[in-house]
Amino acid sequence: MSTDPSNKEISSLGLLETSRQLYRAVEVVTVASVVLIVLGLVLPLMRNHRIEKDIVRARLNLRAIAAATRRFLDDTGLGPCRDAQGRDRGLFWLIGPGEPPTGVRSMLDGQWGRLEDHLHKNLPGLRPYEGWRGPYLHTPTEDPWGRAYLVVLYPMFIEDDRDCIVISAGPNGRLESGYSSPRDLIAAGDDLIEVIFDKSAARSLPYF
Repeated sequence: MSTDPSNKEISSLGLLETSRQLYRAVEVVTVASVVLIVLGLVLPLMRNHRIEKDIVRARLNLRAIAAATRRFLDDTGLGPCRDAQGRDRGLFWLIGPGEPPTGVRSMLDGQWGRLEDHLHKNLPGLRPYEGWRGPYLHTPTEDPWGRAYLVVLYPMFIEDDRDCIVISAGPNGRLESGYSSPRDLIAAGDDLIEVIFDKSAARSLPYF
């Protein structure tokens, strides 16, 4: 029984085409694997770079708020803590724009004001501040993660050396820091903190 040479040629061409397709498939899988490996290396670096960039921006904002609060104190002779009824020590906290950090609402207890009403505008309530020369802070903003900056004012009113601070809850949005004693502020988690002034070194200032 003889074999048609044309059938052999067709069979050979079919095997050759199949080999080419397999080779292309291997190439595609290899390239895709390389791309996935590169992405696996690059994406965490990009994410870390973005986090670091956001942290730098948040620290700059914290310093700006702290500096604005110090200028306010110098001009008015008291803290930015006048409440809507006109009481000079009516507020314990100032909160910037954005969602309050997780865990903050329960401890504010109503004694808080909007940061922009004191450092950006002179609108604390019934009694504007005497000596106010602001705005001390232009365009108050939320932190890079959409949370509000928090200015802690109540250490001005208590007889110990707790520092007055401004704080961001950081990337995770949870406020985790606190005072471990009447003197020691413990920064915890990924919170970012800027000291407005060292209270123990500020006893000679007129607002203490």
